Amino acid sequence: MASKTPFGASNIPRIIIISTITIAITILLWSLKLSVPFFFYPQPPIIKLNNLLVSNFKVLDSNLVSIWLGNITVYNPNIALSIHTNQLEASILYKHDYPLSLTTVDNLELYVWEKRDVFVKFVTTGNESDQPIIEYPLMKEIEKDWKTGKLNFRVRFSAMIRYEIDCPGLRGRTVMMNPHTIDLDVIVEDGRRRRRKRGENSAIYDIIGDIPKDGRSWLIMVNDD
Repeated sequence: MASKTPFGASNIPRIIIISTITIAITILLWSLKLSVPFFFYPQPPIIKLNNLLVSNFKVLDSNLVSIWLGNITVYNPNIALSIHTNQLEASILYKHDYPLSLTTVDNLELYVWEKRDVFVKFVTTGNESDQPIIEYPLMKEIEKDWKTGKLNFRVRFSAMIRYEIDCPGLRGRTVMMNPHTIDLDVIVEDGRRRRRKRGENSAIYDIIGDIPKDGRSWLIMVNDD
């Protein structure tokens, strides 16, 4: 008499295969769940201040006069998201939160891992309608700090940013970027303006240098006649 195969024995390989496939699919879905935030979670742009120049910095009785020229690098660290902003606002602050001057960069777009150099200019004469009003006590405080030889400025960047992905069915997302602030400690030599060297530009001085700065820096600031 021929031996009979035990009931269910032939189904064991099939059960093993199905179980293996189920486990593999579960692991794959879990991996995708973990990787989606990594690829698509919005990361804020990285902003570095490469150099900052100032000319004609004067504290008068009724207003503050200065011209600031800056070069910044903006980098998109996102793996799968592009960054779009209609307006990136940059402002010069004194000490903690006293605005002295502001400017904007319009229509800035950064694609995946794109890096872009941007030039900004701040002009303060006291006559601009679109600039912050500097109160008299603040001007006297700046003048006093200038005489003692130490001042503290900040450069702040803020913007409404839209993140987009080039994929059908997925919509962009608009968020408010947390203000990015860079502290600039300024040291005035002997409390007086630095003497110009022969052949040196008499209108503008580099007060940071060529090394990119994204944090606290010690600077030399000069006044220009």
